[in-house]
Amino acid sequence: MPFSTTDPLFADLKRLDPERFISLLFAPKEKQAGLAALYAFNLELGSVRERAMREPMAGHIRLQWWRDALASGAGGVALAEALLAAKFDVAALSALIDAREADLSSDPPQSLAELEDYAKATGGGLQELAAKWLGGNDAACDTARLAGTAYALVGLMRALPFHARMGRRHLPQDLMAGAIEGPSAGLSAAVEQVAALAAGGLGRVRLAQVPKTVRAAVLCALQAKTHLKRLKRAGYNPFDPRLKIPATRPLALWWGMIRK
Repeated sequence: MPFSTTDPLFADLKRLDPERFISLLFAPKEKQAGLAALYAFNLELGSVRERAMREPMAGHIRLQWWRDALASGAGGVALAEALLAAKFDVAALSALIDAREADLSSDPPQSLAELEDYAKATGGGLQELAAKWLGGNDAACDTARLAGTAYALVGLMRALPFHARMGRRHLPQDLMAGAIEGPSAGLSAAVEQVAALAAGGLGRVRLAQVPKTVRAAVLCALQAKTHLKRLKRAGYNPFDPRLKIPATRPLALWWGMIRK
């Protein structure tokens, strides 16, 4: 059954992750509810740090709670029940939980490679799982992982001001030393290097080679390209207000998919 936009289970997804919510429109109707549950689960995991605030242990407990809920067959938890009903691989869901342990540390990644590994495990792993659930073969799943990794890298750069206020720093130490309190040439140079890494990954995404029924899991590549263009126009300054605009235009996504 298609998901309902009024279902309270997905209300936060529509409000807080509008780009993934829009991409659901391009999934087969019978797959939309399960994919919405997966993205709602990712939203839940991504909010653990903000909920834990200054008590990392509370965040670790929350992540373990999710592991237990999935392993025990949901136990009355609506979102967990939706994921299990859709028959998502529990081991893959657990890998997404494990990747979020890094969110509970205030230490920045040591290197650009470490940041890429984080993006690959979170955004990349999410889109790979989405593609697999949509019936994608190995090649399509690899493409989805590339797209999700690039999308995550771009998203982390756009969210630098917000994360800094929350005590989180995603710029690698080997790119920039010191605090990231405001715009600076050093900050922009560091962001540009991360953007270049994301652009390199997007350059290997071949949307036309992904089956039409799986493309909803790869559309984030088009959204990431839009954000990269905005970053470049902003001089790679993450504090530029233009970067807050989401790339959620359904018609633009449809046209991009048709062209590819």
